[in-house]
Amino acid sequence: MLGWRHYTASSFRLPVPAGAGSFGAWVTIDRSGAVTVAVPHAEMGQGVFTAIPMLVAEELDCDPSRVRAIPAPLHAAYVNPLIVLDGLGLKPQSEPLSEVAYWTLERLLRLVGAQVTGGSTSLRNTWIAAREAGASARALLLAAAADRWNVPVGRLRTLQGRVVDPVANRYLPYGELAVDAAGRTPTRAPLKSREQFRLIGRNMPRVDAKSRTDGSLQFGIDVRLPGLLYAAIRQSPTLGSRLIRAELPDDGTRALATLVAGEHFYAVVAKSWWRAERIADKVLAQWQSSDEPALSTAAIHDSLTAALDSPDARVFEARGEPEKALGQARRKVSAQYRLGVAAHAAMEPLNCTIRLGAEACDVWVGTQAPTLVQQVVAKSAGLSRNQVRLHSMSMGGSFGRRLEPEVAQQAVAIARALPAGTPVQLIWSREQDLRHDCFRPAAAASVQAALGARGELLALDFRAAGVSVLDQYAKRALGIRWPRLPDRGVIDGVAGCAYDIPGFKVSHTRVDSSLPAGFWRGVGYSTNTFFLESFIDECAHAAGEDPYQYRRRHLQREPGVLRVLEEAARVSGWGRPVATRRGVRGGRGIALVQGFGSTLCLVVEAEVEANAIRVPRAFAVIDCGLAIDRVNVRAQVAGAIVFALSAALHGPVEVVSGAVKPSNFHELSLPLMSNSPRIQVEIIDSGAPIGGVGELGVPALAPALANAVFAASGKRLRELPLRLA
Repeated sequence: MLGWRHYTASSFRLPVPAGAGSFGAWVTIDRSGAVTVAVPHAEMGQGVFTAIPMLVAEELDCDPSRVRAIPAPLHAAYVNPLIVLDGLGLKPQSEPLSEVAYWTLERLLRLVGAQVTGGSTSLRNTWIAAREAGASARALLLAAAADRWNVPVGRLRTLQGRVVDPVANRYLPYGELAVDAAGRTPTRAPLKSREQFRLIGRNMPRVDAKSRTDGSLQFGIDVRLPGLLYAAIRQSPTLGSRLIRAELPDDGTRALATLVAGEHFYAVVAKSWWRAERIADKVLAQWQSSDEPALSTAAIHDSLTAALDSPDARVFEARGEPEKALGQARRKVSAQYRLGVAAHAAMEPLNCTIRLGAEACDVWVGTQAPTLVQQVVAKSAGLSRNQVRLHSMSMGGSFGRRLEPEVAQQAVAIARALPAGTPVQLIWSREQDLRHDCFRPAAAASVQAALGARGELLALDFRAAGVSVLDQYAKRALGIRWPRLPDRGVIDGVAGCAYDIPGFKVSHTRVDSSLPAGFWRGVGYSTNTFFLESFIDECAHAAGEDPYQYRRRHLQREPGVLRVLEEAARVSGWGRPVATRRGVRGGRGIALVQGFGSTLCLVVEAEVEANAIRVPRAFAVIDCGLAIDRVNVRAQVAGAIVFALSAALHGPVEVVSGAVKPSNFHELSLPLMSNSPRIQVEIIDSGAPIGGVGELGVPALAPALANAVFAASGKRLRELPLRLA
């Protein structure tokens, strides 16, 4: 019902040419019967430009091959409240008062919230609203046909983009009814039951597959405008350093380029990006270092380790009497873990094209947060938000990186130094993109457990320390400090875990850092799942029990999670020896993660040869309620596993004397197709509410792999990236 209230609350209609019908904020149908769906979430490879139109097409009863997707314009009709509700750890509750409070806040966020893509919320946010839009349009088409034929609407049917009168054996294509139907008052229409679905839950071809493979799909970096200039940028060489002076050399380049200086960057503008990039290397620049001590990787980890014993830790969850159980326990298990800094390393580097005039500004950018980008550009350009026209572009990867608005802010500063109306495209080089990332922050955890006489978990005390990404993001992107309120993201992946542990305590100490921290795929789940699932394996080993059976024993009260665990063990052949070559040791590892409304279990096979770690196979089982687009669910989980593997085994981001060291992909040693695992993904449709998928494959990879390495070598690895030597 909430999706319907959201859908009808807006009077906004998508603009259409003459002869076409606009059915509100989501759907238009032209004279030929082609359907256009406005997608309110950014396409960055996760498939929302296929899945969301599928939701509309299902209820509209149209030919999915006649449906195309466009980026939704900026409007209140498309806001995403789930990104905030998830961040606060709020969910619909069965108790009446809690349910009323949740939906009241949800409704408020729909009125004042923002368009944003992240947190695996895209399909959860549109699951009802997009279907309601399709069902409403279908009802209007039926009513228009009934009036035209002067027959009861109840005797008519819809099929493949046509209204059919089975009694008179006649039909009308949607295109012939579109204008008439769109002019009618929308009515609420019933949604199909799951048993009636023809498209949802099937394998759908990606609508953008051809354009992605033949090069015709336009990414932000592909924008071309008449008279376009290009800007190359250089930013602070060390954290916090400021630009004191910058000038072009007196070698003839001043006639070929324009230099623009900011507080923490300078940019060179020329007629080609390569020329601007080469001239940028020649700029005579002087930087003033920050007053803070130069940061290093060692200093980061030292501060985190010290914070684990801080009295300032905030307790997020506590049940039972863990302190008493730990004090009385005869058998204890304890371990410390740490996780290094990681880069997003998206294939397409940051870029933004801008055309700034006196009264208006056009922005072409791939962004996960278009509302924020519009606000930032308007403020930087001295314009109102209504004067900023945002053109959302497809993205060549993001993984959370394009939630940040800084590239648009820099583009405005550069455009203001040029004649009004001059279009300019700012492109970060690969080196700038890696060294000036907003990284996955380092973190540390100290975990202690009390075991019973049969090795069962009686109590678990989980203490973690790390940066609050939400606090840094609020300060950097919004210009505010997140108050010292609980930041749910720092303990996602451990708080509320499904394991049956009578005494349980989760606490976290916030540590400030000058290294920019951002939302990295999986966010808190990617950090804390490594800590928790590695430790559960250690407890199983201390209890002398198989890691799978140990988890199974502690999940008897969670049948849904248990089903996923057992299916993963079955498909992976858990318990059978791992086949390896001579001189190579093999082992299996297992890990569970619950997050984004879904559950996933991952089994990894690892091969250890000397100090080298290889992953030949991985098996994943996911329960996301209902797999809307099954082929894309498998693709998302498999892609997330490979993404996580790169961070688990390769390329740590090092900070030396305040400077970030990786310069390009060759220093990250990313996995290639030749050394990526064969991945099998199985789906359980449990009938639970729709869950997220895009990030869930990341968190379980690192602990499953670390556990597999232990099974193969007997060596316990407690730090990411994983190293045997």
